[in-house]
Amino acid sequence: MKMNRKNSSQRGFTLIELMVTMLIAAVAMLAIASLMIQVISSDSVAIQRSVATHIAEQQLENWYNGTTPTSNTVVTIDNVDYRLNNPDETGANASGVWINTLAGSTTGQVRAVTVYWQHKGRTHSVTATHMQRMS
Repeated sequence: MKMNRKNSSQRGFTLIELMVTMLIAAVAMLAIASLMIQVISSDSVAIQRSVATHIAEQQLENWYNGTTPTSNTVVTIDNVDYRLNNPDETGANASGVWINTLAGSTTGQVRAVTVYWQHKGRTHSVTATHMQRMS
């Protein structure tokens, strides 16, 4: 029985076709892995931002209850140090009271607490503010 050349060439994949397919699949998997790493990192920063917001709001509430936050306050949660001072400015106090003039010439007191933390070599910050009208 004589084999037809046309039929024998269409029987399966060649080694080159398999290698190209494997290369495309490997590149696609690397892209997906890279995306997953970015998603996990973004999720980590979002969690840290939420924690920092809670700390700032808690410090602001304590401030209204009579305990003024100090620039050397450090809160450590899950091996992350949250500080009330800017690490780029030596001795800077991130807490402050300002008297502002509001619309209608009403004077109010604004209090703000900023929390800083490091994540992968970058400094992140969250600021909580509250304004109270003065009569």
